Amino acid sequence: MLYLITFSTYGTHLRGDPRGSHDHVRNGNRSFIPPNAALETWHRKNLRHAARVLSSPEERVIVRDVVVKVCAFRRWFLYALHVRREHIHAIADSGDPRRMLNDWKAYATRALRTAGLATQGEPVCTRGGSVHIIKPDQLSGAVRYVLEKQGTPMELYSAQRDVSAADRAKTGMRS
Repeated sequence: MLYLITFSTYGTHLRGDPRGSHDHVRNGNRSFIPPNAALETWHRKNLRHAARVLSSPEERVIVRDVVVKVCAFRRWFLYALHVRREHIHAIADSGDPRRMLNDWKAYATRALRTAGLATQGEPVCTRGGSVHIIKPDQLSGAVRYVLEKQGTPMELYSAQRDVSAADRAKTGMRS
């Protein structure tokens, strides 16, 4: 099966967010929560730590590289990956999507701590994430969405090319 997997960094996409959000807990379904400033403010005030943004290219490269390595080690095929400041999108198959999601977040957190870019006890990623099944005929559109439709490209991986922001700047290449 092909999956579009998305997860955000801690405290950056709260319930009530202006972009909308989803409730993954109640009734085991994925109900949409419309924008709600009061709800978002309540959740923001109740964060136990500061929101976590992958603000430096170094942080995003570390996350990109560790996801690629985990996929290679587990023999999961990674079609596309885009590590942004506040969220990560990936398209992969050959594995349990919840395990992929959890492994990526755990290894990314460990790698950032090992590099001294996150402190012990500081959450890097949110709990949970989003998993959508991609039909084979939707793959090329989903890859385009992940690599090209997220705003200014940041740290990318594609099964066809692995291009970082620094590499694009050196060559003048666009995604």
